[in-house]
Amino acid sequence: MRLTISEAFLTEIGRIAVYQTHTEAQMSLFIQELLYLDDAKGNIITSGLRINELVTTLEALLTNEFGTQHRYVIRFKKFSSALDKLRKKRNEIVHSMWSFGSTLKANSATRSKIKRRGREFVSVTLDEMKELSKKMEHLEWEISDIRVRVCHYEASARPSRV
Repeated sequence: MRLTISEAFLTEIGRIAVYQTHTEAQMSLFIQELLYLDDAKGNIITSGLRINELVTTLEALLTNEFGTQHRYVIRFKKFSSALDKLRKKRNEIVHSMWSFGSTLKANSATRSKIKRRGREFVSVTLDEMKELSKKMEHLEWEISDIRVRVCHYEASARPSRV
C-alpha cells in the first residue's frame, strides 16, 4: 500500500516515537544509577516497566533519597507532569493511521483511529507535529539533565553509599 502522507510528517512521527523511547531509556538508566546497579541488573529491573511505572519508581527513589522538598524532586515532578500531558497526544500520533490532509499538500495530514464507536478522523498540521516533537525533545533533555546532575555532576549532593 502506498503511503499518502508527506515525508515531513513521517519524519515528525518518527521523532516523536524516538524521543519517547529515549526518555524511557533515560529513566531506566536513572533508576539503575540511583540504585548503584550494573547494566545487567538494571536492565532486569527496568526492562519490563511501562513508562508510568518508570515515573512512579523514579519519583519514589528520588523522594527517598532527597525528601519531598528537594529541588531535584520538585524538578522531576514538573517533568513528570509535562510528560503525562504529552503522553496521550504521543500515543494518538504513534498509534494512528495517516493519510493526506485537508490541503492535499505536505503541510497537513489526517490521523485516523478505529474505535469501538467507529472511526475517528482528525486533521493535523505539520506545524502541530513539529511543536509536539520539540516538546518531546525537551522532555528527553530534561530527564537526561536531571539524571546527569544527580548521579554525576553533583554526586556529592547524594548521601554516601556505605
